Amino acid sequence: MYLVVVYVPESHVDRLIESMSAAGAGQIGDYDQCAWRVLGQGQFRPWRGRVLILDRWGLWSECRNIEWKWYVKSQ
Repeated sequence: MYLVVVYVPESHVDRLIESMSAAGAGQIGDYDQCAWRVLGQGQFRPWRGRVLILDRWGLWSECRNIEWKWYVKSQ
């Protein structure tokens, strides 16, 4: 098993859950969508050429983030 850790803006959590669950993350025994999440305050400064979700290149930003952890079975 692998542990996958993702940091995602709070506004994008539903899309992340759907995508990761569809890929098989979080399946443990007779349960699915098993995960651990922690709310926090993230900070970042995107470089040029990066895909922007929340702000502009080169500007320091803060947002509420979720740290999301799943176990994923190895193939």
